[in-house]
Amino acid sequence: MCMWILTACGEDEELTAYQEDMNTFFENIAACNDGMNAINASDEDAVDQLLSYLDQLQSEVTWMAQLETPDEFSAVDSLADEADENMQQAVALYHNAYEAVPYDDVTAQAARQYYDRANLRIQYIIMILHGQIPEGEGITYIEDEGILGGGYLNKTDDESQESEDDGPAEENGEMPADEFDTDDTVFDEEPVEDGAQENVQ
Repeated sequence: MCMWILTACGEDEELTAYQEDMNTFFENIAACNDGMNAINASDEDAVDQLLSYLDQLQSEVTWMAQLETPDEFSAVDSLADEADENMQQAVALYHNAYEAVPYDDVTAQAARQYYDRANLRIQYIIMILHGQIPEGEGITYIEDEGILGGGYLNKTDDESQESEDDGPAEENGEMPADEFDTDDTVFDEEPVEDGAQENVQ
């Protein structure tokens, strides 16, 4: 009985530490997103501000991907790694696009696709942490509004239409298609214990 109590306490401590770390992560990326949204495009240093926030965002995602994940949320591991890889690609391409003279719109569109890929994986992580299991063959997930969506990086309706008319960037040979295979991601179908779920919510 003593050994069981000690083990249980250890698991609770691990879950609590992970909860605190993930709360910190989400607070920090929300702050980065708010900062990007607040950028005045007419400011002389608007691009420098944006790239600085993107660098911070990448650092946060990399830090999150390196966290020790409790067994209850083992499915988060691969998603976190993929989010980190895609965010690194996105930020590198955004730097290339905005630092080019003139501004490189094609590279920026490719960057946005990597950015969206990272965002999608973060959305899956949120679902798992709240005890939700994506449904469907493979995975079916409808994203109403990404946690990193909106603000400075948003395209206008006209720009979005132009992008659709031009066709996806990967079809033009500008970037590889997203190879996100959700069948390779293991989502435990056993419900999370109430105590653990409450800790992470």
